Amino acid sequence: MLTSTLFGRKNGILRGQTSSTKYSPTWEKTSTKEVKEQAENGRHSHSVAPGGTESEKGVGIIVDQTVTKAIKGYWALSDRVLLVKIAGKPVDLNIIQVYAPTANSNDEDLDKFYNELDTAKTQCKSQDPLIIMGDFNAKVGTEKVDDIVGKHGLGIRNERGEKLIEWCQTNNIIMGNTWFQQPPRRKWTWKSPGDETRNQIDYMMISKRYRNALLLAKTYPSVDCYSAHIQGGAASVDT
Repeated sequence: MLTSTLFGRKNGILRGQTSSTKYSPTWEKTSTKEVKEQAENGRHSHSVAPGGTESEKGVGIIVDQTVTKAIKGYWALSDRVLLVKIAGKPVDLNIIQVYAPTANSNDEDLDKFYNELDTAKTQCKSQDPLIIMGDFNAKVGTEKVDDIVGKHGLGIRNERGEKLIEWCQTNNIIMGNTWFQQPPRRKWTWKSPGDETRNQIDYMMISKRYRNALLLAKTYPSVDCYSAHIQGGAASVDT
């Protein structure tokens, strides 16, 4: 499973979408210099992704030609956490793409994931916008929590959701999907085999300082991405 983000610009607004799709575990590692060279040669998009040998893990980011030219660098902490820095004015944009351990994993795996997430965040300047997005395998529900979680989530909060909320509170991160009123079909991001259950476990989050820059966050259930996940966390960010 690959959790990826697509970024492009339209009318001066940076738009991003996350999706989870099946992938081949063979990765092509490309330097930032090569990314920029390919953009200059007219390539319309480029993927930035870490290595990995297990088909149930992986994170990646796909950017269009405009954004490709602005990539300052990326750091794959693991096959679950990827940090990409994009040059901007007056500040740079940091994007952390994640794929958290599933409910079948143990506490050690989950702690390792959050430690990697902490490490990625420490590489980002506090004055720069930070977007964290992807599959957290957690349900935060509909109960509002301070200015971190809004009332427009989905489902019933579970233990993984509590842990994610605690991390967001500690790091001044808001959960973007939960602050925009949408019909249920624009909230759920995963469905069980047989479509018996639908949950919201993928999130687009942003640093609290820049919460007003997040203009929209919703899912696109009509997109076919060959996965139990749907095109989730689509958003418009005013930069």
